[in-house]
Amino acid sequence: MRLRRSRRSSGQDGGVAFIAQPQIPPRNVNWSFSGAWVHAAKVGFEQYFLHKIRTGHSEPFYERLALQVLGIDKLKEVRVEDETAN
Repeated sequence: MRLRRSRRSSGQDGGVAFIAQPQIPPRNVNWSFSGAWVHAAKVGFEQYFLHKIRTGHSEPFYERLALQVLGIDKLKEVRVEDETAN
């Protein structure tokens, strides 16, 4: 698979990445970077994502594993108290 590189009018590849965890303030993690590596990462992710969707694998096991290692949950855990135990 070949990566196609897009050029801006200035002749340089660039991009900006911003991470905020959680998305709604107050945030525990908040950083941003820019540069050619961000552009390359975005192109690579786009190709990976499109391949994943075209083949029908919405969430491979390694994505779930990576999220668990990073401590990122898709949904907040809900605890329900049993009222009949009182």
